[in-house]
Amino acid sequence: MPTAKPHPTRRSERPLAIVAGGASEAGRAISRQLAGEGFDFLFGAGDLSSLPAGELESLGSKVRHLPVDLADEEQVLSLYRAAEEEGRFVDALVLDVVPAESDDHEEDDEAALGLLRATIVAPLLLARLALPPMAERGRGQVFFTSPERSGLGGLAALYGASLAFLRSFADALAGDLAGCGVHVTAHLPG
Repeated sequence: MPTAKPHPTRRSERPLAIVAGGASEAGRAISRQLAGEGFDFLFGAGDLSSLPAGELESLGSKVRHLPVDLADEEQVLSLYRAAEEEGRFVDALVLDVVPAESDDHEEDDEAALGLLRATIVAPLLLARLALPPMAERGRGQVFFTSPERSGLGGLAALYGASLAFLRSFADALAGDLAGCGVHVTAHLPG
């Protein structure tokens, strides 16, 4: 997997939050909280209309949206690269795992793999890229969030298992990063 080297000379007047997903109520609430703390945002989501962009801009935040399919590894990596191309450190990472809804009660293999890529692989990739520079700078925040389960048809059990993985991953990260100034929070109902 690709890794990013920290660039100690890159600076910005305002902190930057990458928000992967961001459509759940918890994801929107965290974004509003970060906007109140002076953050700018780089959203990676399929649909900006469900994100609180206007509200965040009214609080003085610069908001940029990249249409990203979180089930596509290259698109997920492009989200982090966009911050690097702007010369910005990532100061907060909001991993809001919101799977696409499905009416299908049968578990389709491609749909199952897409759900796993969006809810496990995408958060892992972004965390692996963002956490080393955060730890080196001695500050940062990582939030794992999700909505209540609904509309997943035959994929509900798989989604529940992915949330269990993320809870465990968040707990392990919090332990590994204890005392270094990087804080990890998980709110993963379902």
